[in-house]
This record gives sequence, C-alpha cells and structure tokens, in this order.
Amino acid sequence: MLKNHPYKLYKVMQTFGLVDEHPIIRLGLQIFLRQHFQEIVIYSSGSLDYFSKLPAQETIDLIIFGLNADSKLNWLKQVEHCKYQYPKAVLIVHGEVLVIETVLQLLKLGVKGIVFKQNDPNELLDCIKKINNGHIYLSPELEKMVHDKIIASKNSNKLLRQNQPGLHVLTLRQYLLATYLIKGMKTSEIARQLKLTASTISSTKSVILKKMKVTNVIELGVVLKNENHSSKNHISKANT
Repeated sequence: MLKNHPYKLYKVMQTFGLVDEHPIIRLGLQIFLRQHFQEIVIYSSGSLDYFSKLPAQETIDLIIFGLNADSKLNWLKQVEHCKYQYPKAVLIVHGEVLVIETVLQLLKLGVKGIVFKQNDPNELLDCIKKINNGHIYLSPELEKMVHDKIIASKNSNKLLRQNQPGLHVLTLRQYLLATYLIKGMKTSEIARQLKLTASTISSTKSVILKKMKVTNVIELGVVLKNENHSSKNHISKANT
C-alpha cells in the first residue's frame, strides 16, 4: 500500500506538465499531485502549444499526457511531437482505451509510463515513483497484454521454426552439391568435381530445392547461412 505522506522527488523531476483536452481532468490531477508531491511546479494546458510560451529558462521534467477516446488527433503523432519538443522530459501517458499495438508503439517512442484514467489515482503515484527510480511502468492490465503478446510471438516463432526444414533433410552428397550451387558454380563444373553427369546434377538440384522448400539457389543460400552449424552433424550420410 502507498503511504499518504508526500513523496520526495529527485531534483530532475521538479516541474510537471499536464496536457489534457478536458479542463476538469487537468484540475483534478493538479489537486491530486500537489497533495502528494512536495515543492513541484505544475503547468497545465489542453495542448502542447502552451508550453512553448514558457520562459526559455523553464524546463519540463515530467509530462503527463492525457489521451482521450474522443480525441480527433492521432495519439501517436501527439506523443511523437511531445517527445520531439521535450526530449529530456519523462513522459507518462494517461489514457482511456488502449490496444496492445498502440501500447507497444508508445513504448518504442520512449514513453516511460502508461496508466488508465479509470484506475485508482494512487496508481499514477506508483507509476511516478517507479519511473523516478529508473523503471518503466505499465498498468497491470497493460502489463498482462504485453506479456501475452510476447508469449504468443514466441510460440509463433517456435512453430515457424518447427515447420522449417533443416540440413538434416539433405544427404551428405546433396549438402555438398548445395554448397557448390550457392558458390555460383556451373552444372558442368560441379559434374566434373563430383564425377557425375550433368543430368544427375540437375535432377539432384531439383530434389535439394524441393527438400529445403525454396525456389532458387539464392533462397537456398539464405537458408543454408541461417542454419545452425551444429545441425551439420545431423546430416544423413545416406546416398541419393
């Protein structure tokens, strides 16, 4: 549980900026923050343009950016613009409805905290406290969404790897021929090297491409380079 006494912030976070289209929300945040933080200066406005009118020597250390469901402006563009104007400011998004794709993009833009407006306001205090200690904060609901997204992505990549052919599907001769092919050697050159007929080289090439599920030698080269070297030990030594 959070204690009710005021938080003591580091000197780098003494000036707050509140951006939200709704004045009542801004007023409520001002009252709430002043109750919990000592010696802070708060600038409040419905848009970022207001902050550009501040004295040149005034800096904004932390910006709480309100994203509203009824906003007609692009959220990500607003946040990107905010980061451009105030690159040194810590940015917290105070949002309503956010989908996982938006959350991930906000994090990529450098947002340090994302909380829901409908949640307990004490969560905003916890968010600021953790950011002040060098952490990134997400509301529990958002944290679960990101976790589920990561797990789903890992499972998808695992399934993809399982469906991809490995070098073990090639015989030793086929693998040797494949290495010659990706070097750009001609069929006649390979035939002389392996002491086989050109027709045998051509038919074996077709088998290799089919086994590796590629359509040409260029794709074959990419697949072979991406294979783990350890898988070479599992190449079958059976003849074609």
